[in-house]
Amino acid sequence: DSMKFVSRVLVIGVCLALAGPAFATGMYMGPGGDIADDAYDGTLGSMFASTLSVPAGEPDGDEIADVWLEVDAAHTWVGDLVIKLEGPAGLMTLVSRPGLDEDADDGLGCCGSSSDWVFGAAQTFMDGADILAEDMGDAGSPLAAQILQPTGVYDGFGTPETSLLGTYGGSSAVGDWTLYIGDSAGGDLGSVEAWTLHLTTIPEPVTLSLLALGGLVVIRRR
Repeated sequence: DSMKFVSRVLVIGVCLALAGPAFATGMYMGPGGDIADDAYDGTLGSMFASTLSVPAGEPDGDEIADVWLEVDAAHTWVGDLVIKLEGPAGLMTLVSRPGLDEDADDGLGCCGSSSDWVFGAAQTFMDGADILAEDMGDAGSPLAAQILQPTGVYDGFGTPETSLLGTYGGSSAVGDWTLYIGDSAGGDLGSVEAWTLHLTTIPEPVTLSLLALGGLVVIRRR
């Protein structure tokens, strides 16, 4: 009868809620371009910028559960570089002049790690990885040996307040995401081949109220 039907609908809703969210993944690629030599002065306008857009509903649901990115670039002095990411929830620094203890984020000072970054050695920026971004090019980093393999690194400072999830976790993935790269010293050139943003999101939950409402509609039709 109708009461039994409503009970079944509510039981199904409870089971779905207890099962927890199902995660969806998406991968988005941004275009490359040249990094202006010795142009960085601490402002976004002085940096190479590449923007991609994440549309609504792609992936299914937009609450970010995880985020990481790969950057395929080449530069003959990695210690010149400052890399930032801006998403719908804000701006963060991924790495700032690796190998150089800076007094300020203003493009001044010399010199960070002299290691080369080569095309095909896409560097992976991911919370919880083994190598700090500030150690890119050090002896313990595959980048120092120019090994053509992805390398996992932390964000620039490795604290919850400046981590990828600390900045974007729980926020909406929908909107524009921009990768910025600045070159802080002359004499070494670089460019970006492409970069890839990886997102894991939580789809919108099916609420018990909607399930119950659907059940009542079916009952009325019966």
